[in-house]
Amino acid sequence: MKAKKLWVTFVVGSIIANSLNFSYAAILHEVNQTQQVTSGATHISKEILTSEGWQDVNILQIDLSNPNILLKPISPEVLGERNNILNLATSQGAVAAVNADYFDMSSKTPAFGPTVSEGTMEQAYNNDYNTLGPAKYMGTLVVDEEGNALMDYYSVKMWVEVNGEKAFDLSSYNKLPSSIRTPFVIDRTYYNDNQALVNKYQGVGLYTILVEEDTVSYVSTLNEVVNIPKEGYAILVSGDKFDLYSSYLEEGEAIQLAQVVALNNEVIDHIENLQMTIGGGGLILKNGLTYQGEAHKVSANSREPRTIVANTYKENEILLITIDGRLKNTLGAHHQDLIQLLQGLGVKDAMYLDGGGSTTLVARNEGETNLTIQNSPSGVNQRNVANGIGVFSTQPTGEVANLKLEASTERTFVGERMTFKVKATDENGNPVALNQKEVSLSIAGITGDFNGFTFSPKTTGTGLVVATVGDVTATTEIKVATPKGLIMEPATLQLDENTTKQVQVYGVDSEGYKIPMTTDQITWVSKKGKVKAAGTTVAATTTGIDTLEASYQGAKGTMSVVVGPSVVALDSFETSLGKWVAGGKTVAGKVEASKDVKYHGNQSIKMTYTFDKDSNKQVAYTVFEKPIVLEEDAKSLNMWVYANGQNDTLKVQVEDAAGKVHYLKLADSLNHTGWKYLSAALPSDMVMPAKVTKLYAYTTTGSSEKRTSALYIDHVSMTRGERQVEGTSGRHDYVFDSLYKPTLQAPTGNQMAIKVLGPTAISGMVHSEETLGKMAKNVSKDATMVIQASQNNLPLNLSSQVVTYKNAFDKVTQGNLEVLFVGTDQGGIRATSGAQWNQLKESLETSTSKHVILVMSKNPTTQFSDAREGKALHDYLKDYKQKTGKNVFVITTGSTSKEVRLEDGIRYIRVNGLATSTDQVTGGEYLLFKVVGDDIYYTFESML
Repeated sequence: MKAKKLWVTFVVGSIIANSLNFSYAAILHEVNQTQQVTSGATHISKEILTSEGWQDVNILQIDLSNPNILLKPISPEVLGERNNILNLATSQGAVAAVNADYFDMSSKTPAFGPTVSEGTMEQAYNNDYNTLGPAKYMGTLVVDEEGNALMDYYSVKMWVEVNGEKAFDLSSYNKLPSSIRTPFVIDRTYYNDNQALVNKYQGVGLYTILVEEDTVSYVSTLNEVVNIPKEGYAILVSGDKFDLYSSYLEEGEAIQLAQVVALNNEVIDHIENLQMTIGGGGLILKNGLTYQGEAHKVSANSREPRTIVANTYKENEILLITIDGRLKNTLGAHHQDLIQLLQGLGVKDAMYLDGGGSTTLVARNEGETNLTIQNSPSGVNQRNVANGIGVFSTQPTGEVANLKLEASTERTFVGERMTFKVKATDENGNPVALNQKEVSLSIAGITGDFNGFTFSPKTTGTGLVVATVGDVTATTEIKVATPKGLIMEPATLQLDENTTKQVQVYGVDSEGYKIPMTTDQITWVSKKGKVKAAGTTVAATTTGIDTLEASYQGAKGTMSVVVGPSVVALDSFETSLGKWVAGGKTVAGKVEASKDVKYHGNQSIKMTYTFDKDSNKQVAYTVFEKPIVLEEDAKSLNMWVYANGQNDTLKVQVEDAAGKVHYLKLADSLNHTGWKYLSAALPSDMVMPAKVTKLYAYTTTGSSEKRTSALYIDHVSMTRGERQVEGTSGRHDYVFDSLYKPTLQAPTGNQMAIKVLGPTAISGMVHSEETLGKMAKNVSKDATMVIQASQNNLPLNLSSQVVTYKNAFDKVTQGNLEVLFVGTDQGGIRATSGAQWNQLKESLETSTSKHVILVMSKNPTTQFSDAREGKALHDYLKDYKQKTGKNVFVITTGSTSKEVRLEDGIRYIRVNGLATSTDQVTGGEYLLFKVVGDDIYYTFESML
């Protein structure tokens, strides 16, 4: 039906005050990405870390005044059918879309609200005959011919006029009413004939009146099947009501469908002037303020996936917004969250669209033809929905106006291969297909060879790659270096006999960036000849352990290989137990089997011990009746231990094949309750095989009052692997770091020495006054400042300035060095104190220092309980380094060995202080920085 034949009335529903009380989640950090979909349409993705978790927001920012943009509903071709948004948008030629109106998932009925497209009514109920819409406080989006987006509780009315006078109401247009007491209209959009409708309403019968060019062209007999006119419509009347309307519907009678647009009962426009309408839900904002009236809100109090339509204070701008939810690590949003988010986006008016599992946003990526799902729908698959809002480009594809050049990596090595992708768009941002022969690639600054879109550099340096199509160019910068070291992932590889597995090899350049390697250029050497490697494939035929060394252009790296099971069970104490031994007169106890508390099998060993009041060291021993044998390929000893938070230190005594006795710590403090998996690394100087002879719990400070404790041990095992392969039980990237020096000379002049201590107060370790004095003297010597990176510190008499990690934000500036403390003890920044995010960023953005040291207890790349927050912090620091050129170090604690990891130019250094697996003070080290103007170097030195 022609648009100019249509009048529609919209009436605003009543408003009743209603509000919710919520506290807002504070925004801690945002990760934003923006790309053009087409001229006038921009896709913005926002990953927002709030004080309560992550919110994932996708926005289509649409300029309705742009002649390239058309907004219109997208619906399935069959009335009442469903399809997903990706299919709907793709099949109808949209460049982007979101889901829109609410619908009944239990039946094949159309969406609840009206749809108008380019001045033509597609579907609508007359709300005088339907309880949906304003009666349920469900709004409608209207876009007028000037490109203004309006949202309110509109009510649709429609009727037939004869001779300019109202004759009778119509109940719906292209929506099938549940009752046909009032006539309704269908056109050729969804039905070629009325057969399905005759069948549906056969109980009362159906008359069909055909209208063409505003004239009744045919009146059917009862239940007669007729074709719907291509350029007209049909009025359908119940058989028992036909006499009420027949006088208006005689063949040859001139009629019109009277339809206008009104707000507050005032006519404001004709339907032919509307670009589009589509139904939705309740209002959220009105004139930038929280809407105080009644509004249809689904689960307003809970955080759910949401779809929103909004306008802004910028003329002709409309936002189509999705917020993900019901997924791991993404919150969704409740009503109050939306108010905060929308006001932050500068929204004027906003209205709900269907959310939950329906929430979907699709768009073309810049320069690409195919649509992509840009958000993360909450279901396993996209939900099939009733309709959506499609964004269309009105302009045909033109000539190439812009190029986008993308490199497979920003950094590579001499002799490695990298690839490029070139995308083209016209003046309206629409993709233009390119033939490879149209594109020429060249490079300046370095030399190398192009083979199509693949480049192999021959020299180091910074290169500017230029892509040219006709007179249009695009550039991108690459950096080429030689690798300083190699890193294999995984560092320890386990595989079964007669199998193969894939590994990844990375090169690390002088700036600390890790770059994937083309493995056919790598040489592999097996230390024991038990495994073989070629390319990315490692193969083994017999059980054993081995070490593989990879080399490329002088850079090397190693990985440990375990063929067969990586963990081997040794003893679950089914047939042998242990004997009780007291370590002192104030200690009593016993060792026995426990069949009630056990982890594996039928029983465990239970050691009950009583420490009487005493100020001296107290020890409780279990001597194993049958020593537990550790085979040649053992790397660590493991066991399950049940404790009750007694806070004693737990160790084992191990005798090696040379008769040397080793004392290995399983736990600094038995501060857990229940079963816990404990492990102790075997030292590299242990001669294998070895045997575990004793287990003992002790306190060095004695007991202030008598106490009885119990612990249970079960399911002892060993982990297989090499015990002395550097980098396989923790990264040691300092071996190829240009800032690391094996030794550093004492500072002179304006140079500074910064010493960083790991934990020094270790449970179970007691030091003489002489030892404490030696450590204090050694640490204080030449030190400009001492950083205590742990909260577990000995009372050392340090003569230098001392700053200490306290699980809270703090900052200290020393010359050209900025030290920032960030509390992470609870598993991350947000979990500890979210306010630290903004404190950290503000401090970094305003810092004038050349070198930055961050001190925290957890490594964001490996230890944050929210790995996504850890990645966000790492990416922020990476971008900060790239922008400023500063040296950035992240210092952490929490292990019995040191570690250095180079990740994208950031140096993550773990310091262990006096915490070693053997509790030997001679193994303790501190981290030493030497600052020489704009240069900084580091090394590790002994605490003694």
